[in-house]
Amino acid sequence: MIHYYVDIDTPERLSDIGSVASPADLAYPLANALILIEKRDSARPPFKVRAEEDGNTRDLTEAEQDAFDAALQQALDELERARREAG
Repeated sequence: MIHYYVDIDTPERLSDIGSVASPADLAYPLANALILIEKRDSARPPFKVRAEEDGNTRDLTEAEQDAFDAALQQALDELERARREAG
């Protein structure tokens, strides 16, 4: 089974937001973390999504990266829309 993780470069060195079955499943937890960090620091920290399979770590495939990027953008858009509607 493949597990996906995200590492965020922050002073707290947040890592392993989740161990999930799909890179897209990391989108909402990461989007929430990025929004909170941006509110506090006003700069989006670098982050990296990685896959672990049979004890080996690897970068995402192009298809995995594309799915993740689309899911993250959707999550960020939805959270921003919800914030605007609430505020």
